[in-house]
Amino acid sequence: MSIDDRKIREEIITGLATQHRSGLIRVDVHLGVVDLSGIIFDEHAHEASRVCAENVAGVRSVTDQLAWVKPISCVHSPPRRSLMCRGAADQRAPEG
Repeated sequence: MSIDDRKIREEIITGLATQHRSGLIRVDVHLGVVDLSGIIFDEHAHEASRVCAENVAGVRSVTDQLAWVKPISCVHSPPRRSLMCRGAADQRAPEG
């Protein structure tokens, strides 16, 4: 990677870091050609990431290989004891 490519990559990474919803993005640069790959969790971050890369001086083109993944809603609630492990004693292997 040339010094110019490293500088481009660092500027893109810095720009992406300011986007709170950018996701997990890998940035590769070769001769001014940027390759964005990884996953994003917000569809608006898709275009914003590409535009961020395109606006860095020295970028000749951007290849967008980002995948949008909808985040899963993680709501925690404790299990109800009456339903937990029903029949677990019957499923254990015999001891001895």
